[in-house]
Amino acid sequence: MSKKSCRTEKQPETKKQSLPGMRLQKILSMAGIASRRRAEEMILEKRVTVNGKCVTELGTRADLQKDHIKVDGKLINFSLRGRKKEYLIFHKPAGVITSISDEEGRPVVMDYIKAGEGMFPVGRLDFNSEGLLIITNDGDFCKAMTDASGQIERVYEVKIRGKVEKDIVSKMNGRVRLDDGTISKPVVKMRRETEKNTWLSVSLKTGRNREVRRIMDKFRLTTVRLKRIKYGPYSIGTLTPGEYRKFTADEVRIAGEITEKGRQ
Repeated sequence: MSKKSCRTEKQPETKKQSLPGMRLQKILSMAGIASRRRAEEMILEKRVTVNGKCVTELGTRADLQKDHIKVDGKLINFSLRGRKKEYLIFHKPAGVITSISDEEGRPVVMDYIKAGEGMFPVGRLDFNSEGLLIITNDGDFCKAMTDASGQIERVYEVKIRGKVEKDIVSKMNGRVRLDDGTISKPVVKMRRETEKNTWLSVSLKTGRNREVRRIMDKFRLTTVRLKRIKYGPYSIGTLTPGEYRKFTADEVRIAGEITEKGRQ
C-alpha cells in the first residue's frame, strides 16, 4: 500500500468523544492492513481518515457500520463487511505472539491458522503463556467478549514451583492489589501438588496484561507454566498446542447471543 499523507484538520473536543466502536489501530489490524503497532505508526503518519478527516490521535475510535475509514485514500470497510463469519478455538503454544504479524519475524498465532483473510485473535495471551485463544473475523463478537465489563470469565491452570501454603491460596482469593495499583479479584483453588510443584486453578473476569503472573509475583510464587483452559462459555478441550477447531453450531449460536447482549 503506497504511503499517502492526509491533511490534518483541527477537530472540536466533542468529535473525539462522539466516535463509538473500536480503536482505529484495532480496526486496521482486523482488516489485515497491518499489525496494531504498525497501524499506530500509520495513524501518526497521517495516512488514516475517518469520515474525510485526518486522524492522528491513537485513542480515536470508529464504528465500522457508520464511519467511512480510509487508509491512503482507500476505503477499508468493504474488506470487513459482507464476509461469512468464522470462529475458531486455537491452542496457542508458549513462545508465540498473539498477533497477526510481527515486524521482528517472531512466530505469531496466524502462522498456525489456515483460514480466510481478516481473521484475528480475540484478546490476547502473553508470549510465554499457552492455551485457549479465539480466532475470528467477527468484530462485533470480539468487542462483546473483550469489553464485557467483568462479565466474561477466564480460567487458567497454573503450575507453581514448590509447595504453596493453604493460607497463601486463601489470601489470593478476593482483592489483590497489583504492582500498578489496580485491583484484581481472582478465584483461586489448589488442584494438586507433588514434592516439586503445585497446580492452581485461577478464575478472573478481567483480562489485564499478564494479570495471572502478576498475582503470582505478588505472593512470591514462581510460575512454571500458565495455560488458559476456558474463556467465557468456550473450553479448550483436548486440543494440543498448535491445534485448532471450528466452533460447533451451538457455540456459533452462543456467539450471537453474546454479541447481541454486547449491543444492549
